[in-house]
Order: sequence, then C-alpha cells, then structure tokens
Amino acid sequence: TETTDGKLSVWAVGVRGKGILSMAAVPAWNNQADTEYDLDSVWDTERATRLNANGKRDVVQAEFFDMGEFGNGQTLPQPVSDVDGFTYPYADVLFLPCWRWTPAFSSGQTTGPAGHTIYRMEASVAAGTGVVTTAIGYRSGASSTTATTDGRVRVFAFCFRAGLTITGTTAFTDVNGANLASGKKMNDKNMVEVNQSIKFAALRPEYFLTTQAHGSTVPLPTSPVDGYTYARSELVYMAIRQDTSNPGSIGSLLTLHGFVRQDTGVVTLNTFYFVQGGSQTNTNNGTLRVITIGLRSDDVVTDSDPGGATGGGTGSDGSIDSTIISGGGIVLLRNPDFESGDKNWSKGAGFTIENDPANAYDGNWVAKHIGAVAGSLSNSVTFAAAEGDVIMASVFFKTSGGATGNGSILISWLDIGKVLISSSQRFLSAPRASFTLLRKVASAPPNTAFVNIRLLVDGTVSGDWFFDPVNAAFFPIDLDDVPDGTREAFIDGTEHTEAVDGAGRARSGLDTSGDLARNILIARATS
Repeated sequence: TETTDGKLSVWAVGVRGKGILSMAAVPAWNNQADTEYDLDSVWDTERATRLNANGKRDVVQAEFFDMGEFGNGQTLPQPVSDVDGFTYPYADVLFLPCWRWTPAFSSGQTTGPAGHTIYRMEASVAAGTGVVTTAIGYRSGASSTTATTDGRVRVFAFCFRAGLTITGTTAFTDVNGANLASGKKMNDKNMVEVNQSIKFAALRPEYFLTTQAHGSTVPLPTSPVDGYTYARSELVYMAIRQDTSNPGSIGSLLTLHGFVRQDTGVVTLNTFYFVQGGSQTNTNNGTLRVITIGLRSDDVVTDSDPGGATGGGTGSDGSIDSTIISGGGIVLLRNPDFESGDKNWSKGAGFTIENDPANAYDGNWVAKHIGAVAGSLSNSVTFAAAEGDVIMASVFFKTSGGATGNGSILISWLDIGKVLISSSQRFLSAPRASFTLLRKVASAPPNTAFVNIRLLVDGTVSGDWFFDPVNAAFFPIDLDDVPDGTREAFIDGTEHTEAVDGAGRARSGLDTSGDLARNILIARATS
C-alpha cells in the first residue's frame, strides 16, 4: 500500500547576498592584537589593510552549499566558494546526507526487489575523501535477507576555513558608523571595538559533527579556535537518520521517528519493526548524524594579546543594546540560561543566581527567589525595537517549600532615552511542582526604541521559586491567528488587549554604515 504518511523536519539556511557577493582575491586572515590600535597613529596603511582583509574573510569564513544528489560509491566534489573561488579541502567540510529515496540510484526512481520489505537503512559520507556510502537491507518473508547498496541521498556541505588564529578579546560591539566618517578623528576605543567585532564575526557560526544514539545528549561543543564553550541556548541541531541498525530476526521497518530537542540537546529515536505473519516490536535502535551549529551570544575575554603591553582592550560586559541573530529565533538576552554564572542580570530582593543542578531546567545554573519579599530580576541588555514589533518573552519556573503568591514576566517598553513608556506583563501563581511555561506576547507601543525583559515576584510570595531559562524573540504574526479588531492572539488561543498592527517586523538595530560594518553584518548573517 502506497501512502503519503510521514512528517519532515525542515531547516531553512539563509545565505545573504547569494549569487551577488564577489571578491577579487581569497582574503587572508591576520590575527590583530588590540594593542595594534592602542596608539596615537591608528590608521596607517598596513593596519587598515589587515583590518579590511579580516572583515572580508568574515564574509566567507563559514559557508554552506547544496551539493546535489548522490548514490553509493560516488565522490562528492570539493565545494567551491562562489564569492572568492576558494576550493575547500575535505578537511574543512562537514557533510550532511539526507535521504532522497531508498531504491537504487539512477536517473529515475525505481522500486526495490519485488515482494521485499526494508529492514535496514544506512547513509554516510567519508570525512577525508567525500565518498558516499548507502546501504539498504531487504527482507523476504520472515527471515530471508538481501544486503544492497541501494539508496539516493541529497548532500549538504558545512564549510569552515582553516588557518584562523584568534587571541585576545573576542567581543561584539555595535559601533556607530558615524564614528568612522570622513573628517572625524579616529579614536583608539572605536578601532579596538571594530577589531574585536571582526574576530567575533569570524567565529559565528561554527560547525560541529557528532553521532548520537537514543537517550544521549548532544555535548556542549568547545571552539577549537579560541576555546569558547557554548551554552545550550546558542546551539541549533540538524540531524538525519544515519543508521537504523541491524534488527536481527525481529522484522522489517514499520515506523521511523527521531529528533534532537532544540532546547536540551536530548536525542529521541524510535524504530518499530513488524514480522510478516507475526508481531510488532518497538525499539530505540539506530543513530543520528548531527551537525551542531554554534551561534555564540557571549564574548570571550583573555588577559592579554601576545606581545601586547596593555592587553585585550575593552571588556565583554559593556552595554550591547542591539544584540545578536541566532538560530531558532533571535537571542536578545545576555546569559539567558544562567550557564555563564552570576552575571548579566540585576538582582532585586530575594533573588540569587546559583549553581544548583538539582533545580535547573537544563544545565547547572538557575535563578532562584527565596523568602516572603517582592523582588525583580532584570536582564542587563536593552535591545532595539520599534512601534508594532511583536515580542515574545518566556520563562520556565517551578516552586517548592509550600510556595504561594504570584510570579510574572514583564516586557518594559522604553523610548529613545531609555525612559519607560509602559509595560506588558503575564502572571502565574504558585504552587508549581514541575517546570511550567510562563509566556507573554505583546506589541510595542508608539515611540518604542528599546525593550528590557524582567522577572518579578509580588509581595504575597513565600517558599522557593526557580526560573530557568529566560528567552525573548521577535515574534512573527500569523494573520489567521489574529481575531478581528486590535486584539492579539496567544499561541494557546487566549487573548489580551494590546494593539498590534500585524507587521511583525524583526529588526536587528545594527548600524551598518561603512564597508567594515557591512562586512561584519554579512558575515554574521551568512549561516
């Protein structure tokens, strides 16, 4: 029986400027110490040339390619950049093969052996050679099996150029392009920030490959370039079924189901079999091939640059009003899952940020409120927004110790001077024995320029409250979900009475004036 059963996970990979960007030569990378710009004569030809080359390198440091469709024994060509003509060695490439069909590779789709069912599927690409391997195992009746090299896969290439050396402070700062305008005196601070931002952009994104089985957790990767350890909220997982494994005599494939939870990295694999004339067997057989995409939202600071007398320049904890595009949405907060420790949050009465794995939703760190006192926890970032932008803020929380009272998440709308215009708030009451989602969706009122996210507990609280993680994102509007008039719909169908214009615009708030700033922005968006 032929059906249209099944459900696909679909990833959209945006490549900004695809088919438009071009460079006359392959840009080299020169690690630039911040102390190069801690001088009275910052803008000499040599330093400016190196900085410009690094900005160009950012644009092509990480690239993505659709390689086409292949079968067993075929060799994938080395990817070639359409921006600067660079040919990637296989060592710089991670391949992700996705199943196209199971019959033999040919110019047209064919069927498998008559009267047979499939008991095993395998697909892989050799890391050093690009050679494709596919294998389909067929079963006839209850026991007779045939191993073949059938199968056709579509292959995608994740490329990251070697030769990148980065030392010193790696940080993103939204430098106003007006500070780099003709006729305006250059200053050390701005040039150090540009240098650090170029380093940051070169490492965003990074790609990591693992093979995972059911029940495993995709590990938090560490950058081989600068040693940065990623937080869970900075990762996106792309996964395909690499092998269903050999089931032995328990039957042929009946159902395949598998995924990686984007919020926790936990792997689920369900592989169900059926024996003709017999029974169904449910297993967790098989493995996933997982590409982890790292999109860092924090800065790396070291004490000094090699050879530098004064070290790494400005630190990483300065104000970043307009933050960072990330996979799975837009990361608008600093340290949203608290895994960077007690930083980037302003703590009011009763609030702490602690290493407490037993009470964390994920990881080790959690925000905690104890005692019968009203308090607030505010993120250190105010991010750019405009009238009509729709913001979704959320947090998971739970309580213990006979907790009572109300907790809430609050979106503060600020004008250009960062003066409060109004707030949008959502409450949930205790007790909550397990983590419960508290979410608020609201649209920015007139004159909005910035937004801040805050957690609150009111004066009626008691017991222990735990919050982990906090998230905020520009929220796209589905007009089918919006009732008539100016009322806005929650995902769960409830409504609140804040005006919304239906635009759902998502803004980064970045000033892209100047060639260097454009190079940095394009590099950050090419992922």
